Parts: sequence; C-alpha cells; structure tokens
Amino acid sequence: MPQKSNAGLIRLGILALPLAGLLALVGPLGDLVSPDPEVNPRGAAQATSTTTYFLSQFVGNVLAITLLIFGFLALFAYLVNTRGGRLTSLALVLSISGLCMFLSFVGIPAYVFPALAQEYLNGQENALQMVESIFSGNLFAIIILGGLLQFIGFVLFGLAIWRSETLPKWAGVLLAISGLILAVPTYLPALNLLGIILLIIAGGWTALTVWR
Repeated sequence: MPQKSNAGLIRLGILALPLAGLLALVGPLGDLVSPDPEVNPRGAAQATSTTTYFLSQFVGNVLAITLLIFGFLALFAYLVNTRGGRLTSLALVLSISGLCMFLSFVGIPAYVFPALAQEYLNGQENALQMVESIFSGNLFAIIILGGLLQFIGFVLFGLAIWRSETLPKWAGVLLAISGLILAVPTYLPALNLLGIILLIIAGGWTALTVWR
C-alpha cells in the first residue's frame, strides 16, 4: 500500500484514468461530423478546418493520452508496494513509451489536417494528396510499435492489478482487453468505442476502489 504522505496525490492522480477515457469519447465526434473525403472532399475540408474539429481532436486524443499517462503514474505509485509491484515498473515504461509514440501521431489530425483542409479550400487541390503521403511506411511503423508497447504495458498493469489483492481483479482484465482493442489500428468506430468504454469502466472501478 502507498505511504500515507503520498496517498492524497495517488487518489487524485488515479482519477485521471477514467477521466482520460471520458475525454477520449470526444475524439470520434470530429470524424462523425466530417463527410467522407472521397465522396465529398470539399465538405470534408470545410468540416476539418473548423475549430470544433480541432477541439475534438485535441481534447479527445492529445489531452486524453496526456491524462492517461498521469493516471498510469498514479497507478504505478499505488501498485509498486503490493504483490503486483514487480510488474509495475516494466508496465509503466512500456505503457508510457507506447502512449508517447501515439502522441506524435495524434498531433497530425489535430494540427496538420486542419491546415491542409484550409489550403484545399484556398485552392490548393493537391492538399488532399499530401494527407495520403503523410501516412508513409515510417509513420505506420511507429503506430504499430507504439500499439505493441501500449498493449504489453496495459496487460502488465492488468496482471499487477490482478495480483495486488487490493484492487478488483476484473478491472485488470478489462484494462488489458481495452489495451488490445485500442492498440490495434482500425477504421471501425464501434470497435474503438468499445475499447474506450472498457477503459472508462476499468479506470473508474480502480479509482473508486482506491478512493474507498
């Protein structure tokens, strides 16, 4: 168990886990209101160049991942002195490494796409082609590596929760499953939404137990 002097900070930080999941729900909103660029490129550009789209990507991706990192730091501090403590150091390193790699990716739809969309509306017809060129082999490799590190880190945190004997075991299982779903690149919004919901449940369940 954490020392009493650190308990308040840990209880506060652990709230970042479910809060990060809640913020992640905002991310898909920008994609839902944006038309298919292959069917209606001008409509997609108009939607992507708005402040609403930027905020949805910043809050739902950049800010959500940042909060999740703080949540894992608090979870590490809580678990390190439990029976699952041996796994937490590796879990923390792998999880944060994977999440930081995703941070470098989610900045593209948050900052780059709106700028390219505005250029397209200004008459630069090749702006949409630039979007396709961004997703080169190097970027795809980073996404795959980041997803793998994130998944392993989530699983190790899940195992640490299972072994801790102080946190709900099935919260650890849900966390591991959410890590698998969120780590896999997919164009299926429903699957991504499922991963976010599982993260909210696992994080909320864990946070509630810590606060109790």
